Amino acid sequence: KYAATVELADADADLAILRIADPVRMRELVPLDLATAVPKNARLQIARFQDSGGISEGNGQIVEVSVSGLPQAPGQLLTFKVLTEVNINGDGAIALLDGKVAGLTVAYDHNTRIGTLLPAAVIGRFVAEASGPRYRGFASAGFLWAPLVDAAERKYLKVDGRPGGVLVLSAMPGADAGSVLQSQDVLVEWDGRPIDKLGFYEDAEFGRLALPHLVKGRRCPGDEVEAKVVRQGEERAVRVRLARQTDDRSLVPENTAGEQAAYLA
Repeated sequence: KYAATVELADADADLAILRIADPVRMRELVPLDLATAVPKNARLQIARFQDSGGISEGNGQIVEVSVSGLPQAPGQLLTFKVLTEVNINGDGAIALLDGKVAGLTVAYDHNTRIGTLLPAAVIGRFVAEASGPRYRGFASAGFLWAPLVDAAERKYLKVDGRPGGVLVLSAMPGADAGSVLQSQDVLVEWDGRPIDKLGFYEDAEFGRLALPHLVKGRRCPGDEVEAKVVRQGEERAVRVRLARQTDDRSLVPENTAGEQAAYLA
């Protein structure tokens, strides 16, 4: 075991950069490269540290790629579901593809033997941002939306003749989206990709994925994204500036970082 300090942590992704306190021990560690591409049906090698200090190893198979919530973080990110013979017994096991890091487990279900994997693409984005001059974190579109499947509601909003589109509910406090999007807008296209009634699009790498991956997985805070909405029956092109959604903008902070709220000091 190594004593370490936290250099940087991001509660949105439940990831952190740690610095080993002992420089001699630091030199003993051999880093692994991150996999640049992980096929959606890849077979992986799973390894975890046992309490005794040994390593358990076995195989795993990616059975699902989706955008879902993490056990210890708000929002949604790209995740893999991996069926494995390794009894992970918690989280933190490493998944390897051809000797490179394909992801880290953040949850495990003993009954189904399926682990939730935070993929290398998410980890790589975090590491790249942490290596820059200023950490920007993961992007937020700044608005809430809901699937739009009810035929009567789609007719009322004048999108019954369209194959897709989701309903914009409201903008988040302080978000730039509030200046360009309105409640009752129907979002039909985001960043050049058509959005279906449930909020999915066709991803070139992983197939059908939910809209949040186009924001957090493909863009950064500060980017401007082109979108198309239908407002009162008319299609409009808008540009939405992405930002990082932080707890200090929330009326009731989630306090995911585990820090004491300022008003309790």
